Amino acid sequence: MKTLLFSLFLIGSFPIFAQSDNCSGATNLPVNASCTYTAFSNTENGQPEGGGIPNPSCITGTQSADVWYSVTGTGGSIQISVNNPDRDATIAVWSNCPATTQVACMTVASGGTNSMNFSSTLSATYYVQIIRTSGGANADLTGQICAQTIVVPANDNCSGATVVTQQPNGSCTTVSSTVANATSSGIANCTGTADDDVWFVFTATDVQAIINRTTTGSWDSGIEIFSSTGAAPGSCIGSSLGCQDSESSFTVSGLTVGMNYYVRVYSWSSGFTPATPGFTFCVTSPVPLPPGSVVMSNGSTSTCSGTFYDAGGTGDYGNSLTQVFTICPSTAGAKMRALFTSFQTEGSLDFLEIFDGNSVAAPSLGTYSGTSSPGTVQATPSNASGCLTFRFTSDGSVTYPGWEALLSCIIPCQTITSNLISTNEAAGAGGIIRICQGQSVNFVGSGTFGTSSAGATYSWSMGNGATVSGTNINYTWPAVGSYLVNLTVTDPSGCTNSNFINQQVQVSTTPTIATSATPSTLCTNQISNLSANVTMTPYTVNCTPPVSGTTFLPDGSGVSYTTSITTNCYQPGLTVTSAADITNICLNMEHSYLGDLSLSISCPNGQSISLVDYGSGGGSANLGTPWATATVDGSTTTTTPGTGANYCFTPSASTTLVGGILTGGTFPSGNGPGTYTDSYVPAGSYQPAAAFTGLIGCPLNGSWTIHVTDNLAADNGYIFNWDINFSSALMTASSFTPTIVSQGWVAAPTLTSTGATTAQVIPTATGSPCFNYSVTDNFGCTYTQPQCITVNCTSLPVGLTSFEANAISNYRVLLMWATSSETNSDYFVIERSVDGESGWELIATVDAAGNSTEALNYQTYDNDPYNGTSYYRLHQYDFNGMLAVTDLEAVYLDFGGDSGLILFPNPSKSLVSVKGDLVALSTFEVLTATGQNVRGQIKMFPQADGSLVMDISELAAGVYMVKNGSKVTSLIKE
Repeated sequence: MKTLLFSLFLIGSFPIFAQSDNCSGATNLPVNASCTYTAFSNTENGQPEGGGIPNPSCITGTQSADVWYSVTGTGGSIQISVNNPDRDATIAVWSNCPATTQVACMTVASGGTNSMNFSSTLSATYYVQIIRTSGGANADLTGQICAQTIVVPANDNCSGATVVTQQPNGSCTTVSSTVANATSSGIANCTGTADDDVWFVFTATDVQAIINRTTTGSWDSGIEIFSSTGAAPGSCIGSSLGCQDSESSFTVSGLTVGMNYYVRVYSWSSGFTPATPGFTFCVTSPVPLPPGSVVMSNGSTSTCSGTFYDAGGTGDYGNSLTQVFTICPSTAGAKMRALFTSFQTEGSLDFLEIFDGNSVAAPSLGTYSGTSSPGTVQATPSNASGCLTFRFTSDGSVTYPGWEALLSCIIPCQTITSNLISTNEAAGAGGIIRICQGQSVNFVGSGTFGTSSAGATYSWSMGNGATVSGTNINYTWPAVGSYLVNLTVTDPSGCTNSNFINQQVQVSTTPTIATSATPSTLCTNQISNLSANVTMTPYTVNCTPPVSGTTFLPDGSGVSYTTSITTNCYQPGLTVTSAADITNICLNMEHSYLGDLSLSISCPNGQSISLVDYGSGGGSANLGTPWATATVDGSTTTTTPGTGANYCFTPSASTTLVGGILTGGTFPSGNGPGTYTDSYVPAGSYQPAAAFTGLIGCPLNGSWTIHVTDNLAADNGYIFNWDINFSSALMTASSFTPTIVSQGWVAAPTLTSTGATTAQVIPTATGSPCFNYSVTDNFGCTYTQPQCITVNCTSLPVGLTSFEANAISNYRVLLMWATSSETNSDYFVIERSVDGESGWELIATVDAAGNSTEALNYQTYDNDPYNGTSYYRLHQYDFNGMLAVTDLEAVYLDFGGDSGLILFPNPSKSLVSVKGDLVALSTFEVLTATGQNVRGQIKMFPQADGSLVMDISELAAGVYMVKNGSKVTSLIKE
C-alpha cells in the first residue's frame, strides 16, 4: 500500500510533458536536403523540470524546462534552424547523452528565426535541446524546427580557389560569392575569430593590388592575402602578407608580377552566420599617380615639387613594411620641405620616422603614428645635405590610407609647429578635457621644426596667466573654471610657432546638495524620510572680469589715477585685428565735473586711445550722482562716495560723452540737507574720443589699464568698477554647467526605499547615525553631503512572542501567534509556500490592534494546505506600509494517512492500541478539533512490545487528531 501511495504521489506531483524533456527519450528529427519545418511543443503546466537542465554556453534569460530531439550524423555539416518560437529560446546541440559535450549553441528571440551549423560524424547521434528562456511560470513554448544537410561553397578551400583577374587602373570586374556554409580552413586568424572562409586566387600584374569586397547587408567581414608556394593556382598558400577587418578596400604592396596570390574572405566572428552571406569580389591595380608624384619605397630621389605618398599611393599602404626613403632637393643649396596634408596610420603600431639628413643616422625630427600628423617638416639650417629621410614600418595586420605630403624646396626659413602629443586625461565631448578640482593633468607636447629643433624652448600657457616650461608637464588649476591651454615653441633665433593647440580644460564646479531628514529626531524602529535636492553650479567664462571695489579719483591738477584688468584666457599672441574685436569698455563711476577729466585706455603693449578728451567740453556736468563740492555751494570738498552710473564706450554709439549732456538734474548738497540742480550725463553707450582702430595690434592677454586725469581743482569722484569686453568670436574657452550622471543615497544597513533623491531610515539602535548623499557629474567628480539623525529612544512596533503552525486534521492547519505589545500596527499577512523560498500564496489577512501594551493572541486557519510540507510565514505591516515583522513555520501533512502510528480499533469507545516508533510513542499528541492537546487526560498502559494502550473512555465523543511529530492521523471516539 505504501508503494502504491508513493507512486500516486509522484504522478500527481510532476508535470505531464507534451514531448520528451530528457535526451534519453529524444524525438528523432530527420535531416533533409532542405529545411522542412516540424512543429515542436513544450507544455509543462508551469512546473520546472524535475531532473535538472544542462546549461548551454550561450543561454540568456531565465533557464526553464526543455524539450529534446535527436539527429543522426551525415558525415558532413548539418544546419539546425528554428523559426517563430512564441517565447525567447536557447537551442544547443550535444554529442552525448547525458548532455555534457556541447557542439553548437544559439539563441532565438520570440517570433524570430536563427540557424547554426555543426560538423557531424556519419551515423553518430546528436541531441538537440530547446529551452524556453522567457515567459512566466505557466508559459509554454511552441515553434518550428528543421535539420538539413549543408553544401559548402566550391571555393571553400584554397585548392578550389576561384580564379580572378587583376584589372588595371582601378577598374573592377566583380565576381559574386558567399560564405554561407563555408568551413574553417584551420588557419590561425590574424584578425577576428573566423570559423568559415572562401578562397580566391589571382596572378599579379602589378607590384600593388587593391582588393575589394562588398558584402550584402553590410555584415562584418575579414580578408587575408597569402603568397603561393608556386606559380600554379592549385599549389595553395605560402606566408601571410597581411589582413584587414574594415570594409574598405585593401591595398597590398611589394607583389611580384606573374606570381600567384591567394585571398581568403570570411565572416569576422565565429559562430555567426550573416543573414545575407553574399558578397562581391574583385582585384585591381592602383590608379596611376599624377606626374611628379613620389611614392614611399626603399631608395632615394631628388625633386623640388610633387606629392609624396606612402607605399599605397592613393590607396592603403601594405602590411609588414620596413621602408627607408630619402628625398633630396634638386636645387643646390635648398632645403627639403614636406607639408603633410593628410596623415593616418594605425595608431601605436605603424610609424613614420623623419630624419634631418640623407640617412636614418641623421637627427630625428619626430616619430608619428595614428592621426598625429607631422604637419610641416623641413631640413634644418645645420643639415648640409638639405635632404629628409623617411622610415616607415607597419605591422602584420590592419592598414590605413597613410599620407599625402606636398614637397617643395626652400631657402631655410624656420617654420615651427607646436604639437599636443598626449594628455593623461583624455578629451571628451567637444574635445574638452573635464577634470575635478585638485586633479592634475599631464601634457606632453613637441615642436615640428622646418630646420632645427636644437636649442628650442617650450612654454605652456595654462589659460589663467600661469606658464610652465618643458615638453612634459603636470599642472593643477587652483580654481574651478574653463581654461585654454597652448604650447609656444621658440627657437634660438626667437622664431615661434604660428599655430595654436587650443586645448580646452574645464575644472568642475561644486554642486549645492541640500539634504533633510523628517523627522530628524526619532526612536528605533520608527521611520525618518531622507530627501536631497541637487543644484548644479554653472561656470560662466569671462576673460575680462570687472574690476570691483572703489577707485578714488581725488581732486587734483593734472594728477593721473589708474585701474587695471589682467586678461589671460585668450590664445597666446592673439591680437586685436579690427575695431570690431572690442565690443565695449564700460565704467561705473561718479564725478562732479565732466570738463575736469580726461580718460584713456592702454593695452598690454602700451598702445592707447582716448575715451574722453580734456578740453572738449562738458563743463560742470555730473557723471552719476556725486555729492556736491565747494565750487557749487561754498562748502569744503566732500569725499563721501556718491552713486555711480554705467557709461560704456562703443563704436556703435552715435554720440560722445560730452555730446550726451542733459540739464535739470537734481543732486544732493554736500553742505548739509538740501539739493541743487545741475547738468548731467545719463547712463548709456557713447562713442570714444578716438576710434578703437587705434588698438589694432594690441595683445588680448595682459594688462589693460584705465587712466583718469583730474585737470582742475575742487572736484573729485570714484570709479566703482569697470571692464572691457571682446568679441565672442575671439572666445574659445566655453562656459559650462556640469550634469548629473548618477546620484543617490549611499547604501547603509538601515536605509530602505532608496530612490534618486529619497530614502527611508528605520534605525535599530540609539545614537546619531549619518547617511551620505552622493552625486557624480559628467566630469567624473563625486560630491557627498552627510545627513545625520538623532535616535534617542527605543521603540518596538510589534513584540512578537510566538508564531506556530499546527495541523489539526489531515486537511486543516491552525496558525497562531501572539504579541506582547504593538505600535502603529495595521495588519498581519499569512502566506504559504511549497518550498519556503518562492511561490508564496496569500492565506489570510488579519487586522492588528494598532497600538497596544497588552499581550494579544491571534489565530487563523489554512483550510487547503499542501500534501506534504507547507511553509508559512507571518508579515506585519505598520500604518505607513512598512514591513516590521516576519517569521517562518512548516507543517507536514500526509493525505494518504500514513502517520507512522497504527491505531486500533478505530473507532473505539474505550481502549485503543497504539503501535509505532518508540520515540514517536513518547512524544505524540492527542488534539481536539480546536488544537487542544488532551493526552494528559488519557490513561496510558505501556506494553512489553513497545506499544501503548490508551483508555479514551473519559473523552467526549468526536474526532481527535493523533499527531506524531509532523504527521497526523484521525482517531474517532464513539
